Amino acid sequence: MNDVAIQPNAVSLASVAAIVFDKDGTLINLHARWAPWIGGVCRSLATACGDLSAVGDLEEALGVIGDRLIADSPAAVMTGSQIHQVAVDLMVSRSHDRRAVAGYVATAFRSSPVGELIPLGDVAGAMRKLRERGIKLAIATSDDRANTLEELAELGVLQYIEAIRCGDDPGPIKPDPEVLFVLAADLGVMPGRMVFVGDSLHDLATAAAAGIPFVGVLGGSSDRGELEADAQHLIADIGELLAVS
Repeated sequence: MNDVAIQPNAVSLASVAAIVFDKDGTLINLHARWAPWIGGVCRSLATACGDLSAVGDLEEALGVIGDRLIADSPAAVMTGSQIHQVAVDLMVSRSHDRRAVAGYVATAFRSSPVGELIPLGDVAGAMRKLRERGIKLAIATSDDRANTLEELAELGVLQYIEAIRCGDDPGPIKPDPEVLFVLAADLGVMPGRMVFVGDSLHDLATAAAAGIPFVGVLGGSSDRGELEADAQHLIADIGELLAVS
C-alpha cells in the first residue's frame, strides 16, 4: 500500500463500524484553503488598526508562513472564535482598543477570501465505497458548521455523512474526547468499534484521550515524524483506508 506505515501495535480496521474524519488537512488541502484566508485576515486587521507593522506578529501568532500554515498552530486547529480571540488579544497588547479591534477582526474574517477547495485524493469515491461496506461515516472539525456543510456538499460527500460535530456547535470541541463519544452515540455504535482519521497532533490527542484508534493523514498539519509513533496507520489520503478497512 503506497505511503502507509503499519505500526507494530496496529489494530485491524476490517471490523470497524464507524469512521470519524477531521476535515481540513484530512479531506481537503489545509494550506491551499486556509493560508490565503489567514494571510488576508492579518493584512486587513493591521490596515484597519493603522498598524501595518503588526502583520508579521499576527502571522506568527495565528500560524501562517507564506502559503502554508504552521503545524498545530491556532490557524490549523482552533475554532473560528478561538482564532478571533488570539488576533484581538495580540492587537490589544499593541495598545489598540479591544472593542474596535473585535469589530475589525469580524470584518476581516468576512471579507478575506478563502483559497481553493482541493480534495486530498478521491474523497467522494472513497466515502462511497466505505458506505457500501456498511461503515458509518462522521465528521469532527474545528471549522464552523455553515462552512463545513458547504464544503462537504462541494466535495460531493454530504450524503455519506451521518453525524457532524463542528467548532461552533454547542458542547465539546476537539481535543475533548467527548466529541468522539457524542458522535458514537449519534451513529449508534460503540466507541470501541470506531476509528478517528485526522492530520494533526491535535486530532491524535483527541483519539488517544478517547482510547480510539487513530489513522494519520500525511501532508496536513503535522508531519510523518510527529504522527508515526502513536498512529495505528499512516496514509496519504483516505482512499488508502480501503486497503486496511
